[in-house]
Amino acid sequence: MKNTIGALMVAVSAIALSTTAEAKEINIHDFKPYVGFDYAYTTTSVKNVARPYYNSGKLSVGTDYSQYFGTELFFQYSDKYKKSGYSNRFQAYGLDLYGYLPIKLETLGLHTNFSLIGTGGFGFYTLTSKTHITSKEHDHGYGFRLGTGIQYDINEQVAVRALFRQIQTDQIDHVNHFAEYSLGVKYSF
Repeated sequence: MKNTIGALMVAVSAIALSTTAEAKEINIHDFKPYVGFDYAYTTTSVKNVARPYYNSGKLSVGTDYSQYFGTELFFQYSDKYKKSGYSNRFQAYGLDLYGYLPIKLETLGLHTNFSLIGTGGFGFYTLTSKTHITSKEHDHGYGFRLGTGIQYDINEQVAVRALFRQIQTDQIDHVNHFAEYSLGVKYSF
């Protein structure tokens, strides 16, 4: 009996998917995978340390599903912040969702394509700290990421973007947020 119900559910699903595919044409050209690289300047508050800042690189792999929506996986690694016997750095990886609002400007016969960006996602952060008294300590936690920015499409494959993100962290001692400013380029296939 269970096999019959399972086979019936598979058959109904197959018919529904084929009907949906016939009713709506799927345009493969809207699906655009890309790779990107961003430079990021990040600040935070760490207890007993005067507002450390980091320069970091972020490598990303993503997909734009249409001109309005995309997703991106990222990996980020910062340089070391040092001050009076204290040093730390962070690395992060995670997933961001992107929403795009295209703005087409026609000035002097030039066609320029800008998009306003809204982004949200989550990441896993590792903060590595060292003082002159202690050895290396690693602290791990999650970060919930919200941001906004602008993107300029140079051509069909290349775009540049500038973003600001606020990242709320959880379970990282002495750090409850990061503020991040980034500038990057992405190449679509």
